[in-house]
Amino acid sequence: VALAFFITPLEEAYEHMRSFMLEFVDGTNDRVRWDKIRQPIEKNTELMDEIKKLVHREQMCNHLLGDELKREQLEFLYKVHKTIYNSPLKERLIDVTKDTEVRESTITKLATFRALQQMVQWRRDKVLKEEKKELFAREGILDEEDMPKKEVEGEGGEDAVNASRLNESQFKDDKEEEQGDEIINGHRYFLWQRFVSNNDSDRWERAAFKLQHINPQVQEDIDDYIIVTDMKPTTGPGKDNQKIMERAKEIEKLLAEEKKKPLNENEKLRPPYIWNYETPSASKDHTIRLRAEPNEAYIDGRTISLLEDIQDLSISLRTYNKGAWELLSEELISLFRTHDMQQHEEAV
Repeated sequence: VALAFFITPLEEAYEHMRSFMLEFVDGTNDRVRWDKIRQPIEKNTELMDEIKKLVHREQMCNHLLGDELKREQLEFLYKVHKTIYNSPLKERLIDVTKDTEVRESTITKLATFRALQQMVQWRRDKVLKEEKKELFAREGILDEEDMPKKEVEGEGGEDAVNASRLNESQFKDDKEEEQGDEIINGHRYFLWQRFVSNNDSDRWERAAFKLQHINPQVQEDIDDYIIVTDMKPTTGPGKDNQKIMERAKEIEKLLAEEKKKPLNENEKLRPPYIWNYETPSASKDHTIRLRAEPNEAYIDGRTISLLEDIQDLSISLRTYNKGAWELLSEELISLFRTHDMQQHEEAV
């Protein structure tokens, strides 16, 4: 969905440009059209407009989809935006007249947290992969990765694939040699290259280390908590603070009422009541819990410390390459805004 949203306008711009140029070819006997194509290109406003549209869309696609890493980043952040779009923060995400807190806070915190989860999962998958390799070696079984690759006629085979593969760094430090760009189960170790300073690599590693000691269901609660804590709008200069305060009171009342409700059966089987029990909430259709309180799960404050790290890392993620980050996020917001408008039009 995300890729098609950006590629389709480029294809349309190209086809429109092609059709425009074919008019000149088909109409060479037409004196008016022939005079038009012979004039200096800068005076041919129609042609210049078509060129500008095509170049603009090409530059946009190159910026967002220009290599494998960029496509992974786009798809990853698309899922983050989709979570927010399906949450109580939907209106504040797609409405440009609302405050910018969702753009500046919620999106980056969720993107940071989920990138840390990917780091932890990558390491676990790496260990399992190495164990599998050792087991196969002991049993004399040839691992699938070690099997000879059949060269595809006309494509240059494996050497051509390896030669064309982009060699992005992990953090561009000594961890690169250890982890490189190895893709395990469809994921690389660190996703936010280009958006994070090399000096921040240790901070990401420390946060990932903390995360690996947190229960999966508590991690679900952290995901929900990031959204719930940003539901309450904040006042500030240039805002309708009276209206914001009224809305904030409504949300406070909603959350207070939610916490008073008795626990349902699934919630009784979650930390801090029951640990490591699989519940339906662990599925892909997980519904945001408005009373998620990850800080109540551990008495040693580990979730508090992790949330502080997420807050700090999210700020650097948003500001290190600010222009590129804002463009990526705003284009995805535009995608969901367009989707929402289409849904309304279909409903009418």
